[in-house]
Amino acid sequence: MLTFSVFLCVLCGGEVKKSPFFRGFDSYTGLSFAMDDEASIKADEGVRLRFSGASLVLGAGLPSEKVGELGEILLESNPLDVLVPRVGLSVSLSPSFLPFSLSVNAGTLSFSGALSRMKSPVFSIGSSLSSPYRPSGGISSNLPSFTSSRHPFSLSVLLSSSGKSVEFPNLFFAADEKKELFLSIYKSFSLGPVPLVSLSANFSFLRHSREYSSSWFQKIRPYPEDYYFCSEIESSFVWSFVRHWSALCATQSPYGGFDFWFRTSDSLVLDFFRLNASFFASSPGLISASGEIVGVLYEFLLNPQFLFDLGNLSAQAGLSALGEIDSEKSAGVRFRFDAALGGGKFRAGLCAQTSLSGSDDSVRLVDFSSKLSASYRARYFSMAGSVSLKCSDSSQGISVSASVSPAKGLVKSLTSDLSLSIKDGNLSSSSVSAGMELCKKWEKITVTGKFSAKLKNTY
Repeated sequence: MLTFSVFLCVLCGGEVKKSPFFRGFDSYTGLSFAMDDEASIKADEGVRLRFSGASLVLGAGLPSEKVGELGEILLESNPLDVLVPRVGLSVSLSPSFLPFSLSVNAGTLSFSGALSRMKSPVFSIGSSLSSPYRPSGGISSNLPSFTSSRHPFSLSVLLSSSGKSVEFPNLFFAADEKKELFLSIYKSFSLGPVPLVSLSANFSFLRHSREYSSSWFQKIRPYPEDYYFCSEIESSFVWSFVRHWSALCATQSPYGGFDFWFRTSDSLVLDFFRLNASFFASSPGLISASGEIVGVLYEFLLNPQFLFDLGNLSAQAGLSALGEIDSEKSAGVRFRFDAALGGGKFRAGLCAQTSLSGSDDSVRLVDFSSKLSASYRARYFSMAGSVSLKCSDSSQGISVSASVSPAKGLVKSLTSDLSLSIKDGNLSSSSVSAGMELCKKWEKITVTGKFSAKLKNTY
């Protein structure tokens, strides 16, 4: 099957430096068109206005829909049910007569920080050259982006210390149209020889359920839709070359009582060496704050990193090993190796990952992937390229990408990608894509246009 897709994006932004009230704007228009057996279209439109102490986001998105059915969908359905609304207003106030600052966000907000961890508490393996784990304390809300997914309407209020009172903690409260509630109390301070200590308490009331299935075997019993309570206490400190962070969470079980999970991350940071270690443990049968089943009982992450000074070049190398034991008592280990070399105008990197799965009598290789990348910056242009390889039990894939970015001119970048997939020894799919980004700046306005086309063939 042959698939063709085109993406067009226009970004426009400007700043107003002399105005005491209006600071600038950003606008976005995105249109995607794809053609296989049928044509489909996806569109996004939005604008962000920036004021002194305030921001306003207005926009909407049309999810990918078949062109032939689009008119019927819009006529027979409420357009608000089809379109993805993106509305957000943020106002920040710092009254001189109060010991705190006030920030209010309203609209189709998204939430991050501790709430993301309460919904999905297990670790994920990232770059082996990442900095020591330093999560932001408490829960935070974010205005919608120009391409964000659908979120319920929410209101959040943040009271934070304005510097007039070092004793005042950050207080965060939010609620959405589904009557879900979020509360966070966060405070950072110094304690004797320890320059930075932080404590936070985070709470949520989230609504979820597990519907009955006709399947004769279910790993989890169904339960009715209701509001379930979740609370988390987290602490961290930074002292000399030591970093520590930990969190303990209690989640209300739909079957009665509470389930628990615990996470901790510690780091040793020296000039030439870093060691990150993390541990996770949970109650059997844990259901997270989002209603998802957490099948992992234990996780342990070990990540040593080395830094080398090679004169005009600097090098880094790191290895991560993430092991886990699930509720079925089976074990698995994921390894990731990263290396980076750079100096002056040249940069190069290598990343390799693999997974091992084990039971009582066997150990097998689940998958393997690697990526080699390099970039070079000259006086009039810069260029970058990468080669990626993925292998699993019965399939393999290889992809090659390259980009060129002129230092001046209307063309900001040119990109191209080629991917091949092989299954059971035969070519199963191939794709080739190319893109161009244009940028034009005037005194106060910047306009950026992006165009890309992709051709995919399935055999």
